[in-house]
Amino acid sequence: MKRLFVVGFVVLGTAGTAHAQLDRLTRGLEKAQQIRELRISDQDERALGEAVSQRVRTEFGVYQDREVTRYVTLVGTLLARASSRPGLS
Repeated sequence: MKRLFVVGFVVLGTAGTAHAQLDRLTRGLEKAQQIRELRISDQDERALGEAVSQRVRTEFGVYQDREVTRYVTLVGTLLARASSRPGLS
């Protein structure tokens, strides 16, 4: 009987945790859908990118290294080519 009580307690405790995780996952998926449906103009997207870039440079500075710059440029170029908007500059 004691063993049954412990098993029941574990099952109920796990069910509550699973429910909470499922709830968080559902909310996360809903937020992802909202972001996917978000529509902004190219001009607004560029302005947002420039503002974020300035904030990052102000907070962390700029790292000057030829090899790192070449690598980051390569990665960015490959990502841009694979994007749904490869012509965006």
